[in-house]
Amino acid sequence: MSKLIIEAFKHFAFLMYTFASGLLYFIFFSVGITFGAGLSITLIGLPILAQVLKLAPKFANWDMMMKRKVLGSLLAEETPEHVSHDNRSSHGHAEESIKDVITSEKYWRIAGLLMFKLFIGLGSLLAGVILFIAPLMLFVTPFVYKFIEINVLTIKVDTFILALLVSIFACIWFGVSFLTSRKITQNIARYTNKMAV
Repeated sequence: MSKLIIEAFKHFAFLMYTFASGLLYFIFFSVGITFGAGLSITLIGLPILAQVLKLAPKFANWDMMMKRKVLGSLLAEETPEHVSHDNRSSHGHAEESIKDVITSEKYWRIAGLLMFKLFIGLGSLLAGVILFIAPLMLFVTPFVYKFIEINVLTIKVDTFILALLVSIFACIWFGVSFLTSRKITQNIARYTNKMAV
């Protein structure tokens, strides 16, 4: 039982990490690319744009590392064999020209996938609230129904029996949530593997 709770906690942590990292990547790349492209008229923007794009593979490898760290052995079979664990070999050479970086489809593809992770992260936040926080709030109903007015689907919970039924429903909901979160986490892990370089 404790193994299932630990696995569910790892799924919840990965869903919340996906939201936070997706928001960070979207803000970083949208600001960096817009700033670099806007200043490209003065030629100062081209090195800025190139440096922002060079960070895309580093962020993708960071995501792979966090996936392995948070999920551990839960998704060990999901990791592609072609992923480089050496940061120096997967990010290109330092002498790579600005033109090569800006015209490289690889950098733009990874940056686009990282920016799209915002929408996956928003879905992860919604899934985390629905799958984990809502059943947890309903589970404590027998302890708080006397102090807080609780309505579940327009039914007022004002007796211990009704509060106990809501708590049992929360346990069933959490069991279904565990299976659903496993599938969602596997799909997000597959998406993270697409970014691997």
